[in-house]
Amino acid sequence: MADEDELRLRHLADVQATVARMSQHSFVIRGWSVTLVSIVFTVLGTQGQNLRLLAVVALAPAVIFWGLDAYYLRQERLFRRLHAAVARRLLDGAEAPDVRPLEMGVAQYHDEVPGYWRTLVTLHVLAIPATLIVLTLGYTLLLD
Repeated sequence: MADEDELRLRHLADVQATVARMSQHSFVIRGWSVTLVSIVFTVLGTQGQNLRLLAVVALAPAVIFWGLDAYYLRQERLFRRLHAAVARRLLDGAEAPDVRPLEMGVAQYHDEVPGYWRTLVTLHVLAIPATLIVLTLGYTLLLD
């Protein structure tokens, strides 16, 4: 029994490390989004032609990284469900649903967390890309 508990504790640590990694990815993606859009606007300031095209190009990183941020947030939520299941099994023992030690599959939790499209429009995922998109579109309209 002690060996199984040690495996479950190791499993809990692995899942927690995965959750932390997903959270870090999301944070880095937000930073890259702002950085790349800023770079495009810097180029816009130094160019005398094709300003409208460059303004539209600035939308690409905002939209792409918006999608990636939602993906990593959803993955983080799925792994949090796995973490809760492993912890419940460790605390409650045989009464809790079985989670095989060191298994990292999260497919059984897909119905328990909001889907990708719903995650995409949550306020904290939408805030930065929406701001970047509004600024980019505003700048494009000012070019007229």
